Amino acid sequence: MVLHCCGSIRAFLPHFIKAGVDILHPIQPGLPGNDIFEIKKEFGKDIVLFSGLDMQDMMRSGKPQDICDHIKRIADGFSEGGLIFNLFPMEDIPVENMLAFRSVFFDD
Repeated sequence: MVLHCCGSIRAFLPHFIKAGVDILHPIQPGLPGNDIFEIKKEFGKDIVLFSGLDMQDMMRSGKPQDICDHIKRIADGFSEGGLIFNLFPMEDIPVENMLAFRSVFFDD
């Protein structure tokens, strides 16, 4: 089962897992308890995270190199699985940041 639940959800994770949730979407970065690396460490054997970059901060105001570095850190941290990586383009994200995101996955 996939559950979409916004906000600070860390305290609810044991209940979601007990209720049969297999995939949790999204994990909103920057909120208390929502560090994907900590959640993976504690609950990674029981649930898959469907998440990506911080759309409200990193993609809107980050520098392209910071975005690339952060994506690589996420890829390294989830190299054994447990993450469905996603990005929802929004009209106020600078084009250079979207191109930086793309450059990590596609070498033109």
